[in-house]
Amino acid sequence: MQKKPLIVYIDDEVENLNSFRLNFLNYYNIEIFENPEDFLNFLREHKNLDISIVIADYRMPKIDGISLMIKLKELLPSTRRIIISAYDDTNILIESINKAQIHKFILKPWEKNSLLNSLEEQIEFYELTSELNKKYEELKIKNLELIEIKKKLEEENKILKNAKKFGISLNHKIIKVDDEIKIVIANQLIQQIFNKVEKLKDFIEILFLTGERGVGKKILAKYIFNSTKKFGSKKSFFCLDSFLLKDNLNNELIKILNQYKDESIMIYITNIEEIPKSVQKELYILLSDKIYLNNSINIENKIMVFSSTKNLEIELSELLVEELLYFLLPHHINLPPLRFRKDEIPYLINYFVDYYSKLRTEPIKVNDQTYQFLIRYKWPGNIDELKNNIKSAVLLADKEINANLFTLLPNFFEEQFEVSDYNYSIDTNFSEESFEDSLKFLEVIRDFNQGKISEIYYDDIIDEFEKIILQIALKKTNGNKAKAANILNLKPGKLLYKTKYLGL
Repeated sequence: MQKKPLIVYIDDEVENLNSFRLNFLNYYNIEIFENPEDFLNFLREHKNLDISIVIADYRMPKIDGISLMIKLKELLPSTRRIIISAYDDTNILIESINKAQIHKFILKPWEKNSLLNSLEEQIEFYELTSELNKKYEELKIKNLELIEIKKKLEEENKILKNAKKFGISLNHKIIKVDDEIKIVIANQLIQQIFNKVEKLKDFIEILFLTGERGVGKKILAKYIFNSTKKFGSKKSFFCLDSFLLKDNLNNELIKILNQYKDESIMIYITNIEEIPKSVQKELYILLSDKIYLNNSINIENKIMVFSSTKNLEIELSELLVEELLYFLLPHHINLPPLRFRKDEIPYLINYFVDYYSKLRTEPIKVNDQTYQFLIRYKWPGNIDELKNNIKSAVLLADKEINANLFTLLPNFFEEQFEVSDYNYSIDTNFSEESFEDSLKFLEVIRDFNQGKISEIYYDDIIDEFEKIILQIALKKTNGNKAKAANILNLKPGKLLYKTKYLGL
C-alpha cells in the first residue's frame, strides 16, 4: 500500500485546524499546529521527515505565515509552501511570492474540492521535484566514482608508460588502510605476507613484526586493526615505546589493559628487544597465562603487536629471553626492505606525489630521468625516506620534479657533480677478508645456474660486481678517483657517481 503524503497545517484558530483535518484525513497524513514555534520544535525532533506540503495562515501571533515560510525555504527547500488568508490583499500575495517564494496562495473560506485539486497539484510537483533531486544526487555519486576511476586510470597510465622502460611489474593491487594511508602490493614477497594476513586477521591475538625502520610495520598493524572482524565499531589503537616498560609492565601496559578490559584494543609495542629481560619474563607470563602478579588479565578481545628493527636470527636470539622468543616465533612476520620491493616504488612515487600535490595550487609531474633514479636508489630509510623526500620535492618543485631536488641523497646523478669533486683521495684500506666476502656473490650466481636457488636480485648482483671492480681500481691508485677512472676508461663523473651510489 502506497504511503499517504504528509501535509502540515499551522493556524492559530483551532476551528480551522479541525476542519482541515476532518476534510482531508482520508486523503493525507495530517499534522496540525496552533503556532509556528511548536511546528519548528517538531521539525528539530523529527529530522529528515518527508513533508510534502506546509500550509500556514498569514496572520498569526509572534511569527506570521510569511516569516515562517522564509525559514522553511532553508529548512525544507523541496517542500511545497502554501499561504492561506482571509484577506484578499494584493500586497500580501506579492510579499508572499517575493520574500517566501510560496507556491500557492489560498483564500478563506476554502471550498473542499477546489482545495483538494490544489493540494493534489502541489503534491505532484513535490514528488516530481523529489525524484529529480534523487536522480541528481545519484548522478553526483556516479560522477565522483567516475572521477576516482579516471584518477586511477591516469595513475595506471603513468605506470604503463614507464613499465617497459624501467622493468616494472604490472601485477599489483592497492589496499586501503584508512582515509589517508594505502598499501601497495606489487611484489611477490609482500603478496605472500598479505595472503597470510588475510587468512589470520580475524583470529590474531599476538603479532611479532620485524624489519628495518620505515618498511611499514605499523601500517600493516593498522590495516589489521581496521579490517579484522574480531573488533566491533568501538575500538582503540595504542602505540607504546619499550622505554615505558623499562621497570615493569604495570607502568603503562597493564594500566591500558585494565582500563579497556571490556573494549577491543590493539597495543603496538616498538623495539621489544629494548625491554629488560626481567620484564620480558613478566611479559611472557602475561601473554601465555594471561596473568600478571597473580591477577587475571583479560586479553581475549585484544591484539598485542610487538615490533623490532633487529635481525631475528643474528640479534634477537640474543636480545630476547628464550621463552618469550619461542612464544613469539609462530606469530612472526618479517617485512623486507624497500630495496627488495622495487616493483612497489613507482606506485609509491605516484601515490605520494598525488597526495602531497594537494598542498600545491598547480599540478606537478615527475620526469623520466628522476623516475629512473628514484627506482634505482636503495632507500636505506625505506618507505618513510621515500615519502619524506617526495614531499619535500613536491613542495620545492616548480612544474616538474627533477633530480636537482634530491642532491642530498648519496647517489645523485653523475652529471650533476662538479669536476672539483673527484680530484681527491679516499680511504680504500679494505681487508682481503672483506674482499673475499664481496666475491661470495659469485657463489650465488653459481647456485642460481645450478638451480639451487629459484630467484636472485639482479640489481644487487650487478652492484656487487661493480663494487669489486671499483675497489680494485681504487686500491691500485691509492684512492685517487681521477686515476682510478683513467685506468677503468670511465669518465671521472661517472666513477664519482658509482662510488657514491655503492657507498665506497
